[in-house]
Amino acid sequence: MLFAIKRLLFIHTFEAIVFIVIMLYGNYLYASGFVSFTDAPWIKHLAGQGTVQHSFTYPVNEIDIHIDLNPSAPNNRVYTLSAYIPDLYHLFCLKEVLKQQKIKYYLKKKNNDVKLLVYLSKKQNIELLLKSLKAYRLKIKVLSKQEEK
Repeated sequence: MLFAIKRLLFIHTFEAIVFIVIMLYGNYLYASGFVSFTDAPWIKHLAGQGTVQHSFTYPVNEIDIHIDLNPSAPNNRVYTLSAYIPDLYHLFCLKEVLKQQKIKYYLKKKNNDVKLLVYLSKKQNIELLLKSLKAYRLKIKVLSKQEEK
């Protein structure tokens, strides 16, 4: 038993001496300028330098807002429309017709009811818009019309 304790003590002492020698030698190399830790690739890797930064996609809705503040824009007629939109397909059709005819609009959807503000220029026609929307079997009513100044 005493032999085993002496042996473990010898091994641990030897390991400690080897560790101290390695640390002193490394310190000597670093102090002499032979080795620089900033050149080590693992330090750059841990610091995030020289690696490709990954982009992350977060699970949120993205909103694209465009506000046209051009004061020289022509006077528009503003129509308030009410529509019954039973599903997403009909909402998609409504948006595509408005985009295809290059009509500016504001849409507010609550459940299946949609309130729509449509901005039409002098050459655009509300009847043409309603005819295009009825092709998709959308129930749309004109609630009011006003001239924008």
